[in-house]
Amino acid sequence: MTFFLSLLPVFAVILLGWGLRARSVIGPEGWLAINKLGYFVLLPAYLVLTVARADFSSGDAGRMVLAGIGGFGLMALVALATLHWTRRDGPAFTSLFQGAVRWNGVAMLAVVEALLGREGAAYLALVFGPSVLFVNVICVLVLLRWGKPERPPKSGALGTLAALLGNPMILACGLGLALNLASLPIPAPVAQTLDLLGRGALGLALLTAGAGIELDRVRSGGRLLALATGLKLFVAPLAFWLVGYALGIRGDGLLVLVAMGAAPGAANAYTLARQMGGDAALTAAHVTATTLLAALSLPLVLALAAG
Repeated sequence: MTFFLSLLPVFAVILLGWGLRARSVIGPEGWLAINKLGYFVLLPAYLVLTVARADFSSGDAGRMVLAGIGGFGLMALVALATLHWTRRDGPAFTSLFQGAVRWNGVAMLAVVEALLGREGAAYLALVFGPSVLFVNVICVLVLLRWGKPERPPKSGALGTLAALLGNPMILACGLGLALNLASLPIPAPVAQTLDLLGRGALGLALLTAGAGIELDRVRSGGRLLALATGLKLFVAPLAFWLVGYALGIRGDGLLVLVAMGAAPGAANAYTLARQMGGDAALTAAHVTATTLLAALSLPLVLALAAG
C-alpha cells in the first residue's frame, strides 16, 4: 500500500492527461504538437542538464551505469529472440523490440523521487543519460534494419550515422555526457534556459502518456501486444534485478534498477515508429497497455524487490 500511495500522484497526472484528451479540451492535433514539443525541445533540454550535472564520481556510479546498460542489453537480446513470433513482419518486430526495451524514463524520475527522495533520484540520474543514449541507439538501428518508412533513409554507414545524429534524445544525452566527462561548466544563462525548459518536461511527459491512452487499439493488439507487454512489465524488472544483484548492487540502487525495468513504455516510441517505418498502431497500443497496467504492476514489483 505504501508503494501504491507514493505512486498515486504520478498516475493522477497521467489520468488527467487522459481526461483532457477524452473531453476534447485539447484535440488530437494539439496533442501531436505537444508530443513533438516534448520530444524535440523539452526532454532534450532536461536531459542535457540532468546528464551534465550527474555525479559520476560516487562509489556506485560505475556499477549503476553498467547495470543499467546491462539490463537494457539483456532485454534487447530477449527481444531479438522473439523475431519468429512476428512471422518476419519487420515493422511489427521493431515495435515489439521498442516495447521490450524503451522506457518512460521521465516518469520514472517522478516515481523514484516520490519513493526514495532526492537520493533515489540521484541514483537514477547516474544511469539516465548512458541508458537513454544506449536505448535510443539500439532502437534506431533496429528500425533501420527492419522498419519500412515511406521514405527509406540512405543506406550504409553514412545513412546510419545520419539517423543516429538526427535523434534529439541521442544528441542531448551525448552532449550532456561530453560536458560532464570534460568537466565543462554550462554558462549560467544557458543553464537557466535549459532548466526553465526542462521543468516542463516531466509533467508534460506524464500528461502526454495519459493522452496517448487509446483503449480501442489495446483490444485489437493480439498476441504480439500481450508478448510485448509481458516482456516490459514483468520480464524486464527481473532482468534488471538479476544484472544489478550480480554486480553487487543492493538497497535503493537495486530498487531504482527494478523501477527502470518495470517502467511503462514511452510515448516517444510512437513518434520514432511513425518516423522510421515501425508498426505505429502496435506501438501506441503497447504504450497504452503498459501505462494502464503499470498502475498495478509497478507497486507490486517494487514491493517484491524491496521485500
